Order: sequence, then C-alpha cells, then structure tokens
Amino acid sequence: MPDILSSVARKLPAAADFFSGRAQMTLAELSLDLNRPGPPPSPAISRIIINRSRELLTGAQLAALEGKLGRGTPFLTANHHGLDTHPENVQGIILAALATQAPEPVVILACTNVPLCNASRPGGLILGRRGPDGSRLARQISPRSLDNCVVGLAPPLTRKQIEDFAHRLSEFELLGFERRVLTQWLEGFFLTPECLDLPDLITQAARFNQGLWRVFFEKNGGPAVIYLDAEAVATDCLLADLGQSGTPVARALLEKETRQRIVDTLSGLAGCWGAPLAAGAQSPKQLATTSQALGTVFFWEIGPKGQRYSMQLRQDSRGARLEGPSLSLELAPEALAAALTSRAVSPGLFLFYLVLSHHQVTPTGGVFMIDYLPKFIRPAAEILEQPRLTAILREELLACGPLPLRLLRNEELTADDDWPALISVGAVELAAAEPGPRHWRELAALRLADIWPFTASEWFLENVPPPFRPTGWRGQLPLLRRQGSGLNLQPLPV
Repeated sequence: MPDILSSVARKLPAAADFFSGRAQMTLAELSLDLNRPGPPPSPAISRIIINRSRELLTGAQLAALEGKLGRGTPFLTANHHGLDTHPENVQGIILAALATQAPEPVVILACTNVPLCNASRPGGLILGRRGPDGSRLARQISPRSLDNCVVGLAPPLTRKQIEDFAHRLSEFELLGFERRVLTQWLEGFFLTPECLDLPDLITQAARFNQGLWRVFFEKNGGPAVIYLDAEAVATDCLLADLGQSGTPVARALLEKETRQRIVDTLSGLAGCWGAPLAAGAQSPKQLATTSQALGTVFFWEIGPKGQRYSMQLRQDSRGARLEGPSLSLELAPEALAAALTSRAVSPGLFLFYLVLSHHQVTPTGGVFMIDYLPKFIRPAAEILEQPRLTAILREELLACGPLPLRLLRNEELTADDDWPALISVGAVELAAAEPGPRHWRELAALRLADIWPFTASEWFLENVPPPFRPTGWRGQLPLLRRQGSGLNLQPLPV
C-alpha cells in the first residue's frame, strides 16, 4: 500500500523512521527502553511528585515511586487528560506497564489546561471504532456550555448531567458491548455517591481512570497507574524557580535580552506561539478567539469560567508584560507568583517542558512529541547556555504513544471489505474483552515489524485529513490493516 504508507511518512517522518530502524525489536524490549533510567529528577520536583501522590498510593507503592524517581525512570505526559479512554493513550500506558513491576506505579502527568472539547481529543468517552470517514467516535458527557473550559477547572459532573447522558445513549448507534460497558461505568462509578461527592471533574476523571487500570492491571498483579495534575506540578516548580536567579525559568521570563531571543527564535513552532503573539500585534478581541490557532507566549490566561486565552508579549515604557484579553501581567517575580497562585494563568506547553527539562523529568508521549519537543528544547538550551536541558530528549521515548496497537476483532462487523472490522483498542474495548496476563505476554512478544501495518493504518486515519488522502485509500486500507499481526481480543458475550 505505497500510497498510504508514503502519506504516513510525509506526515510523521520521525515516527516512520523510528519503526523502520527498529523493525526486529519486540514490544517487551521497547518497554524496557521506555523505562530505562535517565538523569534523576531534582530533589525539588521529586518532593512535589511524592507529596501529590500520597493520597493515591499505598505505603509500598509510595516507596517504589521514590525508587522510580531516584532512578530517573520516565513519566508519561502529552495527550493524557480528562477521561483517558482514547486508544492511543491507553496503548501508551500498556506499553509503559509491560516492563513495570508492581508495586512500582506507572505515573502520568496529565494535562489539565486543555479545553474539555478540543480538536485532537474531544471531551467525553472515546470509542476505538471509527465512523465512515475514519474519524473517532466520541460521546460527550459534559454539557456543551463547558466545551471551552479547561479540564482542570471544570466543575464536577452532576447527577442530572450523567442521567441526561445515560438517556442520550439510546440515541447513539452503539454496538452491544459498547452499550454494556458504558452502562456499567455509569451505574458502577459516575452515578455513585463516591463520584458525585468529588470536588471537580479532574478528580472524578483521575479516580475513574485509576479504577479502570486497577481492573486492567492490578487485579492481575500488575502496576498501579496514577494521574497527577501536570500543570499543578509545573506551577509548584515555577513558584520556586522564579525566586532563584539563574534558573532557566527565571532567565527566560525575566531577562530582557534572553526572553526576546527565545520569543523570536521559537515563534511559529508547534507547542509555542505564532508570530502575531511574538510581535504583540493582536487586539484583545483577537486574543479571545485565536488561542487554538496561535498558541500562547509562556502562559495561558485563564478566564472566570475556566476558559483559556492566548497571551502575547508587549514591551513599552512601562516595561515587559504579557497581555491576554483581560489580563496584563507584569513580567516580575511577585506579579507572576500572584497570577500562578490565583490560577489567573497556567503554563503553556513550552514553559511546562522547560520546567521538566530543568528538573530532569524525562517525558514520554505521543507520536507528535518526537517532532515538536526537540525543535524548541534544543534552541532554548542553546540560548540559555544549558546543554543539560536536552538530556530529556530520548528518541525511543518520544514515539511510544501509539506503538503497541492491538486488534480487537469485532464480530459484529463482519463484512470482508469493511475496514472498521478491525478496531484499535481503547478503554471501552479493553473493558469489554477483559484481557489478562496471558494477553500482555502475547503483546510483549510482538515485533515492531509485526504491528507496523496496523499502526500505519491508524496513524493514517488519525493524522492525514480526508482532503489529503490518496485516491483509492478506502480500497487499500483493509488490505493494509490485515497485514502483519497483533493481539486479537474478543469482546465477552453481551
């Protein structure tokens, strides 16, 4: 299927090269690489992570986490946020867990300043099955009025909202096992007092996610999976770093010449900010409507209802400041600390990873991280004269997200020429199939060459928009998806 594969290679060149260079590597070996020790994190961020994990782990697990931090084992980051049901995220967690021995936990730094409904990960429950155009099928739980609210500031789901969602399930064309799993989740978690009494959506989501992984892993002797608020961890570090002259964060934000070089050099890069923001050329109205398109300079402004807005750099006789639609933030330690403490701002992607790189936390993530993260960390390290910041860039870690794709052969879709008959497995599909240790052993033995055809087809559907797909792709895709091998799971009888 040269047309499909060449489309994938053009869109994701680094990821395609990663596969071709490691064709004979097994997923077990890749998981060991994923967990290979790196530079140990700083004592400051280690204390923050331990303190934020105390209520989530047993004593043995907490001690194992301290050991994990001491060895410099990487943490999952990137697109994990809200209800973690997306197949790519679920499979990244499984890959990390293949070589993780209990009681050591798998730790996820979950992004909380992402809007509930965004282009790449729409809010709600995401199915592995795709629609006729290849797009993911998602079912929204939160009310549409909260679509622009960031996950970390969203109010808790209420009984009425959950009951309304349960009623709307009858309107969806769900398969039998999908309906069974969603009904079990609603009745067994979301509509219970234990969930409804939680203070906010991010806590509800973290408890829901951790509960799923207890079923998937812990009941079979596998590792715990915990979710920590990534921006909260970064904010704790920022508050400390701003008070210490010479730290990368203090220099990037407070030194005029250094700050301007960073803003100019990283302008236009994914994960950073667009040229109009670097030039301070946007009106307040424009800043209120372009946040997804242009990114933000250093911080997002967080509105009164949890919305996030772009900020731009302005420099005049009053000094340097960051401006959002309704906030003008002086670039001074006291002003920045006050805005962070009151949650008037939240660190953007560049600042988040600058904090991780300074404190030597090695991130792992999705398929795009292998491309965008080196592009802004390396020049920042050069400008700041801190080559050690690049120590977190390990190629085998950056492409891990979608690698361990398994197949769930859904017998409710039996047409030989129907490419959705092979489904990429997310949380709904795992819950329907209830895999055990035998399945994880089978998965661990697969080589990257074995899973490349199905992985490439998933990347194609996920990342190549329909207008850019080659002619005849619908006919090519079923043939490609049936090549190679994978872990075939069956949903249990409804």
